[in-house]
Amino acid sequence: DMNKRMPAKGGELNTKFASLWGGVMAKQNAVMKQLEALQKDSLDQETMMQKRNEIVNAFYQDFGTTVKNAILENKDNAVGVSALRQYSQLCTPEEWQEVYAVVSPDIKNLDFVKEQNNKVNNILRTSVGKKFIDVEGKNIDGTVAHLSDYVGKGKYVLVDYWASWCGPCRREAKETLIPLYEKYKDDDRFTILGVATWDEADETKKAINRLGYKWPQIIDAGTAPSDTYGFSGIPMIMLFGPDGTILARDIRGEEIVNKVAECLK
Repeated sequence: DMNKRMPAKGGELNTKFASLWGGVMAKQNAVMKQLEALQKDSLDQETMMQKRNEIVNAFYQDFGTTVKNAILENKDNAVGVSALRQYSQLCTPEEWQEVYAVVSPDIKNLDFVKEQNNKVNNILRTSVGKKFIDVEGKNIDGTVAHLSDYVGKGKYVLVDYWASWCGPCRREAKETLIPLYEKYKDDDRFTILGVATWDEADETKKAINRLGYKWPQIIDAGTAPSDTYGFSGIPMIMLFGPDGTILARDIRGEEIVNKVAECLK
C-alpha cells in the first residue's frame, strides 16, 4: 500500500523513488478532490465536462514532465526504469526517442524497453507520408490474402483494423463506416477494407454476417497488422492513397468522414 508505506527507506535510490512517486500521488489525490468538488458545483453538463477535462489534462501534462525529468536525472538506475515504464504509455514517438537516446545500455536492454522501441520504430516507418507495408491474412474462404491486394492499386482505401469482440470497433462501424460505405459504394475511386486482427476467424465471420459489413474483409491476420504498424489499440483506422501512401492514421468519427470527402472532392 503505497499510501501507507511511503516513504520507503534504505538508501539514496529509495529516497528518490519515494520523492518521485510520493509527489505524484499527492498531486493525484489533489486532482481527485478537485473533481469531487466539481461534482458539487451547480454547473451545466457541458461546462462541468470542460472543467473536468482541463483539470485532468493539466495533471497528465504535469505528470509527463515529472516522469521525463526523472528519467533524465536517473538514466542508469531503477528510479529511471520506473519512470520510463510510465512515460512509455503516454509519450509521443518523438518524445520516446529523446529519452531512449540518453538512458544506459542496461536500461535499453530491458524487455519492455526493447518492445517499446520496436513499436515506436514501426509507428515512425508507417507514419503519414510513408508508403504502406504489406501484411498477410486470409480471405473469407480461407485462401491467403494480402493488404497489397487492395492498397496501392489506384484507389483510396480506408482500412479498418478491428475485432469481433471490440465494442468501440462495432460502434465506429455502425456510426461511421456503414454510412460512409453507403455514400461511396458506387464511387470506383474509393473502398473500405476491414482487416480482422487479434481475433478468431470463425468469430470474425459470424460478426461480419451479424453486423452487416458489406465491404471486403481480410480475416485471421493475427498480430501482423499491429506488429507492422505499431498500434496497441483498436479500432485503428488508416487511409491510404491510390499509390499506397499513408494519408492518415488513427482517425475516428467525423475526422474519417472529412478526410475521405477531402480526398474525393
